[in-house]
Amino acid sequence: MKKNFILFFSLIFLLFPALFSISFPLSAKEKLLLWEAHHPEKAGKLFLAGSVHLGKKDLFPLDRRYDEVLAKSNEIVFEVYEEDESKKQELILEFIRKKAFYPPEKNLKQVMEEKDLLLLDNFYKGRGNMLFMQNGISRRPWLLVLELTMIIAQDLGLLGQYGFEEVFKKACKNMPARSLEKAYSQLSMLEGTDEKELCRIIINGVKDFSMQKKELENVILSFRTGDLTPLIQQEEKTAKKYPRFHKRLLLARNYDMAEKLAEYAGEKKSFFVLIGAMHFAGKGSILKLLEGKGFHIKQLEKTGEKGKITGEENDE
Repeated sequence: MKKNFILFFSLIFLLFPALFSISFPLSAKEKLLLWEAHHPEKAGKLFLAGSVHLGKKDLFPLDRRYDEVLAKSNEIVFEVYEEDESKKQELILEFIRKKAFYPPEKNLKQVMEEKDLLLLDNFYKGRGNMLFMQNGISRRPWLLVLELTMIIAQDLGLLGQYGFEEVFKKACKNMPARSLEKAYSQLSMLEGTDEKELCRIIINGVKDFSMQKKELENVILSFRTGDLTPLIQQEEKTAKKYPRFHKRLLLARNYDMAEKLAEYAGEKKSFFVLIGAMHFAGKGSILKLLEGKGFHIKQLEKTGEKGKITGEENDE
């Protein structure tokens, strides 16, 4: 079940890669996906870090700037954080049981064209699953989107243990933590997305599987280099092709998270905020929303030196 939870975040990277465009020029060789935000009338400070939710060991150690920022922070804020991991997994499992499968009288044949079902069946057969038409058609499209993303991530060797959430939970285990969202609510947003649009996401992904892998690779590449320019077209394309999905899974969540972060900034504390990098993309990004609330935002530079955050269990 933990794989399903991690998988949700990899989906976000697949469909909404990050790009932040601000009013001053950025040098890809000098900048990080890390911003400092403060409001002239608020006592707190926000350090906003773009996250890769699935990663590789060779992304680490992170630049020393992350250590410096964490040293200045009083609390860490995750998209999703539950102190009781077992309770969280129980809630997710219950959601899957209730929402992931059609009732006996319905299946994918009612929402997907026959030619697309055959394409999907052949895709699964090509990966060793010969029984998709027997048992797979009972799955709702949102679950198939997650499965497709899992396949892509596995092909690329991306692991949850090297995703930023897992790494920073280990590195900051003694720091107070907050959560912007609940895993249950995130799954609910995905489950409530228009099924026809989800089917288009699935079929387009299968038809151009190699391109989907390349797009996910580009997210990792943009984190390595700081060069986010190739990803803006991908974000715009997704917004155009899947507008309801884009609005529900990205824009609406950006608004809610920006509201909470603005409230946090009213406290006399500094917060290290770890959010999927795609949430810093485009006109409806968290950064733009905070700017609209009067926040001053500065993108931070690399030090060029390795820090202490290695992604291993002995992180301090």
